[in-house]
Amino acid sequence: MLQQLGFNWTFFIQFGIFIFAITFLALYVFKPYTDAAMAREDQTKGSEDLATDLEKKSVDLYGQYEKRAREVHSQIQDVYKSARSQVAQENEKIITAARSEALVVIEANRTKIKTSVSAAQAALKQEVPQIVQSLTQKLLGKH
Repeated sequence: MLQQLGFNWTFFIQFGIFIFAITFLALYVFKPYTDAAMAREDQTKGSEDLATDLEKKSVDLYGQYEKRAREVHSQIQDVYKSARSQVAQENEKIITAARSEALVVIEANRTKIKTSVSAAQAALKQEVPQIVQSLTQKLLGKH
């Protein structure tokens, strides 16, 4: 019955060649290929993990940067407000000093003006009789 199927002693030779070919291919072709594929997958997974870790670190660093930036901004605003209030106080002192100095100058000028007006009035009072006499002479035609 085996001979009717074409089964004879060449089957064993073909089976041996098949076993040899499978062993050779498994050791020298498939094994290096699978090792290279596994190494590449390990590197890829390692790179993905590294990329994920770097992304997490960058997010953490960005958060730290934002926090520090807010702190620096608040410090700058505190310094600005402090300087601004100091400038406002200094400005107020200068304006107050200028106003008081201006009041002193104005008062001194008023006093000078009053004395000048009084002196002018006194001088006019002395000259009024002469002016009146001179006007009357001109009106009467006495020259």
